[in-house]
Amino acid sequence: MVRETIVLMLEDDYEVLLSDSIKAALAYLHTPEPAPIEVILLDCLLPDGNLADVLAEADLKSIPVVLISGDPRQAEAMDPSRQFLPKPFTQATLLKILDTARG
Repeated sequence: MVRETIVLMLEDDYEVLLSDSIKAALAYLHTPEPAPIEVILLDCLLPDGNLADVLAEADLKSIPVVLISGDPRQAEAMDPSRQFLPKPFTQATLLKILDTARG
């Protein structure tokens, strides 16, 4: 439900590609010549993999990442140089942080 709400928040300003797991996100990032990605919005609690693998691949491809979670302990565990957006958030806050991440 959260994912669907985020899509609704973003669909007017972004083309949204969805991955429901770490494995799916990595598969997309490893696709030969994937569509350009301006920014990744990544939930810290995606299933079936290691979040660090997606972060490493995004860093390798110079794709900015905004991490999200409803668990404030996730922010404490992250590298402070990473952008972090705690849930719940407003559409305005989401758009602002994504625009900042894109540069």
